[in-house]
Order: sequence, then C-alpha cells, then structure tokens
Amino acid sequence: MYSSNDGKRNLFAKRQDPLPLAIGPLSVFKEELQRHPIVYHTIAAVAKQYGIPYVHTLRSPIAMETLADPDPNVERWLELLPFVDVNILRILVQRAEKCRFRAIVLTVDGPEKGNRPKEKDYVRQPDFETMVADLLQNDVDAVILTIGPYTPFCSYIVALQKVQQNPSTRGIVFAGGSCFTEDEVAELVAHGVERVFVDLPALWGLVIDGADGVSNVIEIYKKELSKL
Repeated sequence: MYSSNDGKRNLFAKRQDPLPLAIGPLSVFKEELQRHPIVYHTIAAVAKQYGIPYVHTLRSPIAMETLADPDPNVERWLELLPFVDVNILRILVQRAEKCRFRAIVLTVDGPEKGNRPKEKDYVRQPDFETMVADLLQNDVDAVILTIGPYTPFCSYIVALQKVQQNPSTRGIVFAGGSCFTEDEVAELVAHGVERVFVDLPALWGLVIDGADGVSNVIEIYKKELSKL
C-alpha cells in the first residue's frame, strides 16, 4: 500500500482518527446488495463521520469519482488487483489521485491448498512470496495480512507476529478480515496492529438499520477499544 496526494504523506504519524479501524473492501454477500450504489455511499459516509478510512473496491457498481470529497480530512483508499495490463493500473491510480484518494491497497491472494480455479485473463496471479518480498523492498507503507475463512484466530495472531518481526515491515502491519468480533479487534490492537479492516459487520448493520446500523457496529468496536 502506498499513499497518494499531498506528496509522500505519512499515513501513521500523528494519526487524527481516534479509531484504529478501516471499513472495506466490501465483500457484498448478496448480489442484490452489490448492485445498489447506496450501499457504498452510505458506508463511506459513516466512515467519514468517524474519521476512519473507507476502502473502495473495483467490484462495486459505482465509479470512484462519485466518492470524491473536497474535505482534506476524508480518508478514501482504493483496492486494486494485480492486472496484467500495466496501463489499467496506471489509469486507475491517476483517477484515484484526481478523486483525492489517499492510498492504494493491492490485493494479492496467497497460496491455496488443492486446485485453484483458473484466474481470469486480466488478473495476474504472481508468486506470492516473491511479490511480498518485492513490495517490502519498495515504497510500501504497510502490509495487510488477511485472515483466511477457516484460519483459527490464535494461528492468525502467530502469523501476524511473524510479519511484524520482519525488519522490512518496520512493524507496521494491518489486519484484514471480514468479520472480526469486538474482542478480536481489541486483541489485535493490543498486539500492535496499527489498523483493523472490517466489512461484513458494517454490511449487516446496514441491512438491519441503514446508516444508524453501521454506526452502531462502529460504536460496539469503539466501546471495546476504549477499555485498552
């Protein structure tokens, strides 16, 4: 991940937001929800209210331009995939900068056991360890380690600590996962994780009570984090 806009803005020095959270990229679990722009706009608005980043995904039906915000304190990040065509990446980054997005999140799948379905032609599936090593040697602000759907939380903590101990990461590691509980988020932060990404709880809150439901989810995390 690297910052854009405002030169080489440090994403971690004197962070103004009070919560070590980020919402997204949204893993919309219902096709009906995925088609509705209001899903992304509402959650982005709640993220702005709490001063935390909203990570926009290219899988959404809305253009990133619709999320452009003139407020310099708003955090919008863009998820990218390792497209084979470098021109696609270049154009997307340029658009993100014009929209005042603050960071790029590059999503790369790790190795999987068993048979992997054939990747689409426009997405590159690089050697995972080689790509991570290359990223760490270049201008990357942080590493986001995402928990697998069947990974025990205790095993995930062990993996996080190994990444934190890698000198190339400078100890700056984010935690990614669809549905961390409030207790798990607090434990991750207690282990030195700079920021925790959540998405499904925000979506569940949206389904239950719209923007107020999303806010209630953030308040649950906030209450638990206040105990640290």
